[in-house]
Amino acid sequence: MIEKLVGSASVDGDFVVLRIHRDNIHSLRVALQPIQQGATTSLSTQNVRDQFDKALAKVQGRTK
Repeated sequence: MIEKLVGSASVDGDFVVLRIHRDNIHSLRVALQPIQQGATTSLSTQNVRDQFDKALAKVQGRTK
């Protein structure tokens, strides 16, 4: 299980920089795969999606 997916999130000009540990790359790729309608996902995969979304939302809030 991934405790913390995104190590840090920052803004560099017009780019958002998310630092993700190398060990978490596979979990992130799995979590970003399209989900068929009605299909279930594991709690671990949902956790990865939630952490990624939270990091992006935090950066978005800083750029307004």
